[in-house]
Amino acid sequence: VLQRARSTLAKLEHSARECRDGLAAGDLLLQHALAVVARLDLGPRAMDDPCLAKARERLETWTPYAPYLNRLDKDMRRGLREFCTSWVETMEAGVLSREWEDAASRQLARHTEAGAVLEEVLRTAGLRWTYSAPWRERNRIMAMVQVRLSELGFDVLALRLRVARPMSAGDEAVAAASEQGRPEEGEAATGVVVVVVEGPAVLLSHLQRTCAGRDEPTALGLRPAPETAAAADTRRSLLRDRLSQASAEPPMDLTMCGGARRASQRRGA
Repeated sequence: VLQRARSTLAKLEHSARECRDGLAAGDLLLQHALAVVARLDLGPRAMDDPCLAKARERLETWTPYAPYLNRLDKDMRRGLREFCTSWVETMEAGVLSREWEDAASRQLARHTEAGAVLEEVLRTAGLRWTYSAPWRERNRIMAMVQVRLSELGFDVLALRLRVARPMSAGDEAVAAASEQGRPEEGEAATGVVVVVVEGPAVLLSHLQRTCAGRDEPTALGLRPAPETAAAADTRRSLLRDRLSQASAEPPMDLTMCGGARRASQRRGA
């Protein structure tokens, strides 16, 4: 019994140190440390420790963003083009808090060729349709667009669909949503879902001609508004400006994702 108690105490002390390290670095070492404490089954009083309590509180604020940060981290390790593409899609979707948007932007800006690669990504062929619907309906809207495109005779397997929020100069809707702490909050400020369709240029050209002037593709009874040339120029300019601003700031790693990798490595050790 004494040996077991010593082992439990050692694990608890180790987890507390990891929490302190995680709080200092701002990464997901917190998640690993708190999971270890939970497995020790010491009861609710274990969280009376100020460090553990603060770590749990901090982790709760990060949880909504973990899937998006993990994707950014994965694409960052795949290559600059993949990371830049992921960054653009994340910025357009507005699914991160301003803190993590800045972290991702600064990480991308560290690459001397980031600006040139961004221009390549911005030239990616795609069509955009805007629907007046709450952000929480984004996945349903996207699914119905895919169904409608299939009904119109298009090979949807050759297309890639994703969702985004509108981006316009002076529009603080995305920032307001991000600052709330969860990606879905702040949706009342926009009430708009943008469906982006990407694929071969020839197929997209045919799709555009088919849908032009026909209020297609409809989704949930909603008619789409195609992106105008002016709106596209504004969107691209805002992304360029965001990267340019990040270039002038000190580097800021995506340490949350780095911490996730370190925690995973420790679990495998």
